[in-house]
Amino acid sequence: MKLNELLNNINQNKLNNVYVFTGDEEYFFEYLVNIFKEKVISDNEDMNYNVYDMNEVPLSDAIADAIELPFFGNHKLTVVKNAYFLTGMNNKSSIKHNVDELIEYLGHPNDSTTLLLLVFNAKLDGRKKVVKKIKQTSKIIELNKLDYHDTQLFIKKMVNKDGFNIEQTAIEELMLRTDNNLFEIKNNLLKIESYLLKRNTINVNDVYKLVPKDFTNSVFDLGNAVVNLQFDEANYLYGQFLLNGEEPIKINALLINQFRLYLQVRALMKENLTQQTIAQKLSVHPYRVKLAIQKNHEFSLKFLLSVYEKLIEFEKRLKSTSDDPKLMFSLFLVDLDRIKNTLS
Repeated sequence: MKLNELLNNINQNKLNNVYVFTGDEEYFFEYLVNIFKEKVISDNEDMNYNVYDMNEVPLSDAIADAIELPFFGNHKLTVVKNAYFLTGMNNKSSIKHNVDELIEYLGHPNDSTTLLLLVFNAKLDGRKKVVKKIKQTSKIIELNKLDYHDTQLFIKKMVNKDGFNIEQTAIEELMLRTDNNLFEIKNNLLKIESYLLKRNTINVNDVYKLVPKDFTNSVFDLGNAVVNLQFDEANYLYGQFLLNGEEPIKINALLINQFRLYLQVRALMKENLTQQTIAQKLSVHPYRVKLAIQKNHEFSLKFLLSVYEKLIEFEKRLKSTSDDPKLMFSLFLVDLDRIKNTLS
């Protein structure tokens, strides 16, 4: 069962006794548990909501809770986290689980209890008797990470729900800075929305101001300054990295990766592949591919290849000398400027 189908069923009060959540998008696990809690538990009835971590307590505790009738209410919610006994993974915990109790419960579930079994980032083992029983009696919900397109739709819906709009460039920059982490996306959108005051449209400058960049994304800015031969900007950024304690070798390694990406994208562009397909082939963020395509339109293959080769040489010098890396980087930029003039 897909997420949208489940949400429709919940809205129509079509609830099953037992659900199993699988997949690798943690945000939706938490989101659905909260949805179920709001739906089946009345206000001030926290005694009818219990969570059991299978790394800490035996399954029998959760089953016993599911069997019991609600306290001063009509329904209860029992959540079982880390239900990896449903997978082929080895149990790292010393806790022993009697899955026969779950099999028996699945045959005669308590109608006043909704039981949620959470299996994050692992596949169910269809060979197991308990999993076969689950497939016969329960609903399995797949909660996988959204692709690039669906993440954009998710952001738009979240923003629109709060009464705001968001520009496409802001969406792309937000996704890049948060690495598509839905928790980070949601928290940063709330921060931006509270900052807007009288405006109701989020633009890319709002993202620039309020969503911090991690080190990798900041080095990407350095790479842009390098390829554009913006000496002042490049030297400033490089100096800031050094002041923040970043290792010159690490900075250079990320720059090498950036220009290697430009060259890889260049090769795949010749095959007339779409931006999305290139991103999938290279396992990188689609927005990174978009920027790489732009750079390939702006600069010649010879120049991009020259920058890449010079970065390789620069890495060797960093490893073989004790000279000031900041001075070496400035000389590296001068060398690139000379090369570009030669190619012009």
